[in-house]
Amino acid sequence: MDKTKSKLRLRKSVVISVPIIVVLLIVGSILIINRDKLFAKETEVEKIETAWFNEETSFRLADSEYLKSLNKLIEDRKKDNTIITYAEKYHLNIEKALEIAHNITNNYEDEYFKESNSIAPTAYRNRIGSYDSFEAGAIIFVRDLYIHPERYGTNANEMIISNKVDLVDFTYGKPLYLSNGLTFEQYYGHIADLFGVDKTTALAMAFHESGYPTTGTSGLFLYNNNIGGIKCGTGCWASYPSMEAGIIAHIMTVKSIADGYGLDITTDSGLLAFSGVYVRGNINKPTELWVNRVNYFKNYIDSKDMFKIN
Repeated sequence: MDKTKSKLRLRKSVVISVPIIVVLLIVGSILIINRDKLFAKETEVEKIETAWFNEETSFRLADSEYLKSLNKLIEDRKKDNTIITYAEKYHLNIEKALEIAHNITNNYEDEYFKESNSIAPTAYRNRIGSYDSFEAGAIIFVRDLYIHPERYGTNANEMIISNKVDLVDFTYGKPLYLSNGLTFEQYYGHIADLFGVDKTTALAMAFHESGYPTTGTSGLFLYNNNIGGIKCGTGCWASYPSMEAGIIAHIMTVKSIADGYGLDITTDSGLLAFSGVYVRGNINKPTELWVNRVNYFKNYIDSKDMFKIN
């Protein structure tokens, strides 16, 4: 009887132990498999990190040249975009304008260009001059290409794609915003700064000549983008394809007269002498009435924060 009970207890122990052993084996197998997988992942990560290290080491050997090439590519595209921006304001053939700029500057590698920011044919380098920024040089290039396409081996029919005048959407008493998001005054100040022209005095001239923004705007301003009463000959008023082109034309006119006669338009005597040339075409015939009006608008501009770009 005791033997029989012992056998029964042993059999029960075996019955109970077998499932436990099976469970332990399964759990152990899972742990081993997961460990192997984890080890495999760690090994894989290590291989990847090692491979990256090797690639990074190789990259460092050539990164200087690579970064130089990348930086040049970025800077060249910026230059192209600047030319495109202004070519659009003058309604020029953009592809042709870029082709001419690339040829003249040898894809922006020409030493004279690097020193001067001037995109000018060799024969006209002295006449066109040098500039402190690429944007200033690009503006002069596009403007000169618009006025004198023959200097660049082309013609107006090939370069100018439209003679349409882009009119501004102006409402009296409200800021005049240009297509670039800047106000008329902000953009005027930016261009004046590029070319070293006193923006307050020059803008005061434009305010007086055009009536913008205080006394009613002239037809030349609204329909010809002529903000300074600029003539293109006897009895002929100039017209510009965009307001941006009109602003550039006025600033370049002020600069041309001031530099040509050696006048400082920020002084009373300089502004008075300037008035003779600007209004009457004769430095010996100044007009105090014009100077007084310009000074009035200078005070008006100084009383406001017109030029600040947020």
